[in-house]
Amino acid sequence: METPRWHIRFEERGEALAHAARCDGLFPLMTNDEGLSVAEALRKYKYQPFVEKRHEQLRGGFGVMTTWLENRLVAQ
Repeated sequence: METPRWHIRFEERGEALAHAARCDGLFPLMTNDEGLSVAEALRKYKYQPFVEKRHEQLRGGFGVMTTWLENRLVAQ
């Protein structure tokens, strides 16, 4: 019984590589708040992980739960 052998072949596409190099490290940052400048939007985006971590700690680590009192949301 013969063992199949696979051969891999590739070729570089210079134009595609150049385009990928120009776009490397870029990503879109979109918001629906038209009042934010680009710098403010980026600052808020970078602060997001801190907010999410605090929320996780508030909900989990500290044993805080939310309750409804007179149509207001409060933390206990």
